[in-house]
Amino acid sequence: MHNEFICKELVEQFGQRQASHHYPCPRCGEDAMSESLWRNALSRNGNVCICNQCGSAEALEAFMGDPLPVSEWAVLQNPSAYAKRT
Repeated sequence: MHNEFICKELVEQFGQRQASHHYPCPRCGEDAMSESLWRNALSRNGNVCICNQCGSAEALEAFMGDPLPVSEWAVLQNPSAYAKRT
């Protein structure tokens, strides 16, 4: 499996590109992101926006002590869907 530290770094690098284009949620892969990034949730795993449903799930998982590993996020499982767009 992937090193979680490296995965978090990759997710943060993706987060830097989010403002320039509309992408699916990097956590779940669904097209549930608002066009305005500020209307989405900020992940607890780094400076990256995720859909509001995933934001709620992250909060609950953090409370329960069982967070989804970043290595299982859609952006790392299916990177071609998040390729840099021109």
